[in-house]
Amino acid sequence: MSTIAEVITPERYKKGFTYAEYLPQTGEFQPQFQNVEKAFKLPPEDAEHYRKNAGKLSSMKVLVLVGDTSPDVWRALPVMDQITKAAGIEMRIFRRDDNQDIMDLFLNQGKFRSIPVVAFFDKNLRPLGHWIERPAVAHKLMEGWRAELAAKNLSQDEVRAELKRRREPYVQEWCRDAARELREWVTKIAPKA
Repeated sequence: MSTIAEVITPERYKKGFTYAEYLPQTGEFQPQFQNVEKAFKLPPEDAEHYRKNAGKLSSMKVLVLVGDTSPDVWRALPVMDQITKAAGIEMRIFRRDDNQDIMDLFLNQGKFRSIPVVAFFDKNLRPLGHWIERPAVAHKLMEGWRAELAAKNLSQDEVRAELKRRREPYVQEWCRDAARELREWVTKIAPKA
């Protein structure tokens, strides 16, 4: 397996999309992102935290692996956009399916190509850490729901529809949870001033 430094070079990192470049390419899924953008605002205390620490945070870089059809991406990417803007952090977006070599560096549990992946780097693209898929509270709920639905012997389409129905009331809560977890990550791994 390749190393992060071999795969994520400065030249390749620059080829990633900015959020403004990526969003128009999401086609029929663009309204999903825009709904989260409209409904979620970074809590004032978080925005202030990022602004106050922008001096040391702005040397960081963020790479996000995404897929247009993922509800977890719809929720997390607009949140990450607000965080990076508040902190002055550069963020580049890569589609998972077009960048399998990058994806394979960040497998969930060493085997799953879960998205989004939010990978943090220092200014020289040395890895600092990464966050995968959704907040812990959402993982726990989803695992419980999947186990419950598996026992009902439903089709994949029925399971998908039921999970969508159950997730819907949690969108804002999970965005807040993602923002909180990402703040903890950024604070923990931020370069020292």
